[in-house]
Amino acid sequence: MNPFIEYKSILDTYVYEEAIPFIKSAWDEPHRKYHNLDHLESILSYISKYRYQLHQLDYDSLVLASFFHDVYYDPKNNLSDEDESIKRFISSYKDSNYITKDNVITMIESTKHRKIPKHYLVKIFWMADNQSFYEGYDELLKNEKNIRKEFNHLQNIVYKKKRIEFLKSNIGLFGEEGNKNINKLIQYININY
Repeated sequence: MNPFIEYKSILDTYVYEEAIPFIKSAWDEPHRKYHNLDHLESILSYISKYRYQLHQLDYDSLVLASFFHDVYYDPKNNLSDEDESIKRFISSYKDSNYITKDNVITMIESTKHRKIPKHYLVKIFWMADNQSFYEGYDELLKNEKNIRKEFNHLQNIVYKKKRIEFLKSNIGLFGEEGNKNINKLIQYININY
């Protein structure tokens, strides 16, 4: 699936035409090993099951949040990826519907936090972005190896500390099986980094 073809009509409705190639090139940046088009496609696949359960504007908001939530992603920079992505979304947004705009901003903002949102639409998006925690240990390990490649500029000891801290912040969010897989991944990181 090419998301830029499949969701062209939604992108064309809300995003300035000249911004779309920029968005595509951002998702194709060579340093992205996990936060790439596969991740985008995975999120879009997850939210597609809600396509006919939601109002069109709500579904469009989910699609836009998917495209923009990691449009800025630079593990070497100390800038907030979410804040920078929100800035890029705002500068690319051409529609006058402020509700859609605000929904997208709220969804992107939610990915900063390790807490399942209460708002239904935001929760759908947050769960889509974090769905790999439900997909078993093998998927978590595959993603871990790709994320480590994105942070290859960090020494193992620094990466290990920050990554384990992040993973521990997810305990209790994804059920018993999720907890078991997170703890197993932490063990892997402790041994291998």
